[in-house]
Amino acid sequence: PALADPRGGPSERAQRLERSAEIAAALASLPPGLRAALLLRHDQGLSVRATGEALGVSERSARTRLRDASVCLARALRERGFAPEDRS
Repeated sequence: PALADPRGGPSERAQRLERSAEIAAALASLPPGLRAALLLRHDQGLSVRATGEALGVSERSARTRLRDASVCLARALRERGFAPEDRS
């Protein structure tokens, strides 16, 4: 028997592409300053301090922007039908 494709079949791949597009749209909907903070921290892997330095703000301001970005992103994802993670 052939091994199953670990990426799933065409339907699963289409769903992943759609989800990726929705996530990209949610990110794009963030205000530029919040989006930049989030991407620097999570995409580029910068520390909070380095994120603040890259944005020209204090570490405390960077933390605030990251928190605000997370709240806005969660809201944008909920509006697109993403359910919050079960953290139990």
